[in-house]
Amino acid sequence: MSTKKINVAAVCAVLCLFFSVNAFALTVNTNDIVNGAVTTPKIADSAVTSAKVADGAVTSSKISNGSITAPKLGIVCPDGQYLQYTTAGGWACSVGTPGLTGPQGPAGPQGATGTTGSQGPMGLTGPQGATGATGLQGPAGSQGSIGDTGATGPQGSAGSMPHYANVAVVAKSGGDYVDPVTAMNDSATWCGIPSATNPCMLKIMPGVYDIGSNRLFTPEFVDIEGSGEGVTRIKGNSDSWMIWLVSELRFITVENYGGNGAVIGYTYASNGQGATILSHVTLIVSPSNSGNGFTGWSSSTLNNVTVKVSGGSGDGVKSVGNGSLTLNNVTVNIDSNMFRAYGIHSEGGDVILNNVNVSALGSSYSFGVYFTSGSLTIKGSTIKVGAGSEQNFSIFGGYGAAGAKIANTELDGPVLNSGIICIGVYDASFNQITCQ
Repeated sequence: MSTKKINVAAVCAVLCLFFSVNAFALTVNTNDIVNGAVTTPKIADSAVTSAKVADGAVTSSKISNGSITAPKLGIVCPDGQYLQYTTAGGWACSVGTPGLTGPQGPAGPQGATGTTGSQGPMGLTGPQGATGATGLQGPAGSQGSIGDTGATGPQGSAGSMPHYANVAVVAKSGGDYVDPVTAMNDSATWCGIPSATNPCMLKIMPGVYDIGSNRLFTPEFVDIEGSGEGVTRIKGNSDSWMIWLVSELRFITVENYGGNGAVIGYTYASNGQGATILSHVTLIVSPSNSGNGFTGWSSSTLNNVTVKVSGGSGDGVKSVGNGSLTLNNVTVNIDSNMFRAYGIHSEGGDVILNNVNVSALGSSYSFGVYFTSGSLTIKGSTIKVGAGSEQNFSIFGGYGAAGAKIANTELDGPVLNSGIICIGVYDASFNQITCQ
């Protein structure tokens, strides 16, 4: 698009001449107008129109710069615009043709934060992000209430039996041994050398263990413990003795069912161990000729013991040697159809009986307590003898007896001993007995 600059003075001169000539019906050509003759003041506003000007009559050279203004053309441009001519559109107001874009200026200071707009609608849920690192464990919460007890599960298989040091177990099954004689003969394996600092125990579980004519030898510092008089029984038919006891025998029944020996025989306690002890033991002997329930060669103590001898002659409890014999809560029953019956028989040492019940029934001789040396003390006991054909004494003191002290005791049978002190002693009919 080209732009024509019009000299206002020239246009005015041309127009004035045009009007003058027109008045005279004359034609004024461009060549007839002196350059510079038509000035702007000489041309009235809106006097020059396109129809009055022939095409190509007004050239740029004939119009001075700035001569043609918007008011001269009857066009009023707003502020910031100027008059512009284009080939396509002619004269018009314009803000001008945009020039080349200049370089970007420096960033201006950040403006103040505007007010927060209203929250827009929630967008679609985005994909789940990657799992973050595990955080620190929080503090333990309070314990909840106890829930209901669940159903009982199936019973598990039987576990192995615990094994303790210095203990061997005899049992019908599941133990270390099935025979007490074999177990005791093998004591060096499970006990070593028994001593005061290395004591051992043979534990016998419930059952009946028949050792026949064998003997059970118990070394010092080795105890024998059953599982109760009613559930553990050792039986045999020895003609001598069944058990050689040095330490303690407890919670068991021992029976000699045919031999003529003692159930417990030849007990002794050397090396300072003290008395041989029987606790919660039942002794049963049925001799074809004669036999003893218990025979001790050293100090012996029987607690809660029952002794039964039936058939042949025999002694319930016998003490040989100089050791003492102490019986607490002991019952002795001798029922012999042959010759003699001795309930308690001591041939040495002192005898002490506390709450002891003795019944001695012999065909020829019946002695409740027979002692030939040492002293005798009886408290709260009952001594009964049968009607033997030769001699029957509830208390019989031999020539070496040191005397007896008897208190609160029933004596059912004669007393033979000098120097007996009796307090509260009576017979089976509760008649007071005067001791000699």
